[in-house]
Amino acid sequence: MLIERRFQPKSQKNIVPKIITANGIDAATLRTEVTPGGYLLKTNASLQTEGDLDDAVTDRLAGPLGYVLRQYRVLTSRLDDTTGKTGLVIVRFPQGSLSATVAQRFFEAADATKNGLGGGYSVVGDEQIFLNATNSEGKTL
Repeated sequence: MLIERRFQPKSQKNIVPKIITANGIDAATLRTEVTPGGYLLKTNASLQTEGDLDDAVTDRLAGPLGYVLRQYRVLTSRLDDTTGKTGLVIVRFPQGSLSATVAQRFFEAADATKNGLGGGYSVVGDEQIFLNATNSEGKTL
């Protein structure tokens, strides 16, 4: 389970653990970090919360996070699900090398190569993840 939100950085320390706990989840079982995230060829700070939750619990947590953090969207995903229908591309970078600048440059280069890769991305660790990746005909990659 991966939950992505656009946010103000201080939210990670002060608010997110309280929301997690209020939803009956042990905050220590989830990892939250600030990473680059991109949407429509623009990179911003993004807050990623990662852990092993089932879909119902993930959805129950995503709603309050989106509401309290005043988000237009909260993205949830299960990147290890090989049966899903969401097209995704994961690009792995050398450890410690994936900065916001590198992510933005790769985002622009990916879009210039395949138009379907310019919609958005998330970063988790040293991986840049493009969800809903499509080819020029709009078909899932």
